[in-house]
Amino acid sequence: ANAAFTRAAAQAQAQENINSEGAAHEQIKETTTTGLSRVSQSYGAPILIAPHSHERAATVVSRRTWEGGGSSHAGNSSAWRRRQNGKEGRDNPIVRNNYAVPAMMGGWDDDGQTRIGKHGLTGFGEVIGMADTGVDWDNCFFADAANSNAGANHRKIPFYRLIRNRGGQASRGDAVNGHGTHVAGAIAGHVLGAGRDEGDVDMLRKYDGIAPMAKLSIDDVSNDQSANLVFPDSLSEGLWPFSYDNGARVHSNSWGDDSPEYTIDAREADEFTYDHDDFLIIVAAGNTGPNPGTMGSPATAKNIIAVGASENHPFSYPVGDTVVVQIDQTGTAGFNGQEFEAFSAAFGALLQRGAPFVAVKIVGMVPALGCAAPSNSAELRGNVALIQRGECFFKEKVLHAQEAGATAVIVTNIPGQDGEDRSALVMADSYDIPQSITIPSMCVGSTVGGVLWELILENVDVLVTFPVVFLSSSPSLDNLAYFSSQGPTGDQRFKPDIIAPGESITSAKSDGDLRSFQCSTDAFADSYALTTMDGTSMATPLVAGAAAIVRQYFREGRLMNGIREGLVKSPFLASAALMKAVILHSGKELSLYQKDGSYSKKGILPTFSQGYGAMNLWRVLWIDDNDDDGEDDSNRAASTAQSAAATHTTTRAATHSA
Repeated sequence: ANAAFTRAAAQAQAQENINSEGAAHEQIKETTTTGLSRVSQSYGAPILIAPHSHERAATVVSRRTWEGGGSSHAGNSSAWRRRQNGKEGRDNPIVRNNYAVPAMMGGWDDDGQTRIGKHGLTGFGEVIGMADTGVDWDNCFFADAANSNAGANHRKIPFYRLIRNRGGQASRGDAVNGHGTHVAGAIAGHVLGAGRDEGDVDMLRKYDGIAPMAKLSIDDVSNDQSANLVFPDSLSEGLWPFSYDNGARVHSNSWGDDSPEYTIDAREADEFTYDHDDFLIIVAAGNTGPNPGTMGSPATAKNIIAVGASENHPFSYPVGDTVVVQIDQTGTAGFNGQEFEAFSAAFGALLQRGAPFVAVKIVGMVPALGCAAPSNSAELRGNVALIQRGECFFKEKVLHAQEAGATAVIVTNIPGQDGEDRSALVMADSYDIPQSITIPSMCVGSTVGGVLWELILENVDVLVTFPVVFLSSSPSLDNLAYFSSQGPTGDQRFKPDIIAPGESITSAKSDGDLRSFQCSTDAFADSYALTTMDGTSMATPLVAGAAAIVRQYFREGRLMNGIREGLVKSPFLASAALMKAVILHSGKELSLYQKDGSYSKKGILPTFSQGYGAMNLWRVLWIDDNDDDGEDDSNRAASTAQSAAATHTTTRAATHSA
């Protein structure tokens, strides 16, 4: 991207590339494959391409294949066998996933904003295009009280187009737990606070998109008759021009096929970017890793950015675990040493490998509901508190135990109305209680809880052991996701280009109804606003939103100091090549999963597995962060941004042959 080609030279090289690959294109047009680059013998047929998404499935342990992929590529590794949170599956209250965005934006500042976003770099003034299954725009991440439908004057989605299948049916909006709503939320979702509970707004805003002040141009390519997507006959003539004409200069595409070759779709992406050299197309790499050569088209194109996925912060994952109970009396031998299912809370400390909870005594809290300071603090100190569910927030119960000196908490669920067993659940956070929880807590089912309380009331010593949360190493933002598709492409080019978090990403949820206005923070309510998904589909919108922020940075003249005051350099509109160059320069090497279950680094970038590594704009956009706290928090990325900008006028078309 930094080669100083002239436009004429680049165009000549590009034509040579296209001509030399013509035979391969003809073969692709005439062939129907499992990956389906085209679904007909005709060049003009609609493209049906399934979205990349490892969505969380209820009660399963291993990862599922991405929808339409045919077979699972990641489900057999022990590193992936992380227990899901029971029957509620992906909609459990995992309120600790506000890690992906700050990982790409320099981390959190002391005031609760990202270190880049606090300076107004939020996508303001940008339009971002997207082609996906549609958007449930009455979710509060998009909802506009003054405009009940997407379209002109809508605060978040002023442009919405439905692409209909020939002879088929399609409707505006999105399906239940729809892919497109999640993707759109990750790009630019933003919850408004007017008329809503302040605690709920604060909780939901933790899942705002990476560019929360940007607007969206949506191509709804859903098909009501199948899970496949419906596209125009030509991507370069029928898809991307819609968003381009609406002012979008970045476009997110979380879909593709399994072909690592330079297909028709890839060529059309390159052609459109070449003809519109200020338009950057972002494409999901695919979820068919970890083997080499598993990239999918159109992520094999040259002018686009192909996005792979990393793991996420450990606190972002739904944690299921087992509790081992030991009892010191022979009369209860049938219960002794048994393992029982328990779920960690969505707040507080995370149980880690080697945590010192081996044969620790359980002490029943008095009062048992834990809604007031305990009267038996001396007994609780240094032990595990047992508390009943009911009457007050889970977090309040755990806080009282923590203040009494307990080292951990087990909350017992209550039976149903007819005495039926209620299984363990994930205890949700409560933003009405701002105090920090520093001890781990778990919930067990009502039957297990009843036995524990009975034993304790009989003065039987009950000991508990908390095993390791993860069966393999703990996940990390520094690890490449096991499923992330890898290069090289069929013609041996480096792909993917960049990596972003793609595991356990929480974003806006579709309930399939455009009139329901779902905005609840109750994970078990029909109106719950959030859902969690995995895949390069989830990483791609994060990069798209970040690319729009790069464009905003140059458009507002922030080049010399990152802020709008005291500007030295005149503003300008960044080319796609410049945006791409800045993003690639922001990368940092990730560790790769090894066959023995470990992770390691090679010490060199780019590589076929991760391209230029994990994206972090703080590494490239110079921000003069001298605020009122008396500390200089400025980064030192000026040289990268300036060097990229200095050559942007001579590299606008050069990437076509890169």
